[in-house]
Amino acid sequence: GERMAMKRYVLTVSDECGTALDRLLPELDAAGFMVDTTLDAIGVIVGRAEEADLARIRQLPGVAAVDEDDTVTL
Repeated sequence: GERMAMKRYVLTVSDECGTALDRLLPELDAAGFMVDTTLDAIGVIVGRAEEADLARIRQLPGVAAVDEDDTVTL
């Protein structure tokens, strides 16, 4: 099928996940989330995904929120 355009998203890791980002990253990858930056200190992961994959990504354990990245600055 035709691939949709990927958008940048800021993914917030839930507190109960703690520092288990290394466990979450392969799950995100499998769900179609391409990680650009991992900000361990504040529990935030910046990356790209297709809108079609968002529902699946949001349901992953350890994912608190997924917001579209409006800012260009990091």
